[in-house]
Parts: sequence; C-alpha cells; structure tokens
Amino acid sequence: MLTRRESQRDDRHTAGPPFISEHIPKTARTTFILSYLATAFSPEDIFILPGAHELNERELGRFMALPLEERLRPRLIAGHNTGRLRSLFSQAHWLTLVRDPVERAICTHVSTLTRATLWVRRLSEHTLAWPVCGAGMAGGTLE
Repeated sequence: MLTRRESQRDDRHTAGPPFISEHIPKTARTTFILSYLATAFSPEDIFILPGAHELNERELGRFMALPLEERLRPRLIAGHNTGRLRSLFSQAHWLTLVRDPVERAICTHVSTLTRATLWVRRLSEHTLAWPVCGAGMAGGTLE
C-alpha cells in the first residue's frame, strides 16, 4: 500500500501545471523558496536553476533539452532566468515576489556596499593586486 506522500508523487503528472518562481533581486525570494515552498514540495519535485551565469545557462539548456515527460516532473521550478521557460509552460502558475520599492532600493544599496567592501578587502590581501592592475600604476596612484 502506498503512503499518502508516495501517492501524491505518483499523481504529480496529473496534478496540473508546475509553479515557477521568477527571480527579482532583493525580494526575499530565496528565503521564501527555502523556508516555505521547500516544505510544501518533496525534494525530488523541486528544480532550482543556479544563479552563477555559466552554470545557469548550462542547467537551463540541459533542462530545456529533456524530453517533455521529464520536463513535466518538477512541481516547483525556481531560480534565475525562469522567464525563459514561459514558452514551455504556458499554463504554469507563476510566482513573483515583490517588495516595497524604497526598502528594496535600500537593501540593494547596502548589498552593493557590502560586496564592494568585501571585494576591496580581498583585493588588498593579494600581494600581486597592484602590479597586475595595468601599466602606468605604481603604488595605487597614476603616474
């Protein structure tokens, strides 16, 4: 006898179109996916597209090349560039999180400053940082 969860997995192809989450930066989408949606779907029913550009392109291409039956297996598709899947999933339930524009702008600004600070810190830790910056620079000043 199948458990309820196993029975639900068998019905996933007839359960309707998938849920697809589009990514808008700084809207807490990752928290929403990992904290809430991950509890509503089985791990094998979730397909996440990574954010790193080359990896995202490779995984998206791999996913789009799958046979139709395989592409219909995930109940939740999330990550970067999911909008490119619209032609494959015209009946999908699209999830888009939005945030107060002022709060989002502040969060983006703080995130950018944090990333810049970390980048400068990492750069200053490398002894070869200045010599590889290019000709005409000595000790961080233009000649």
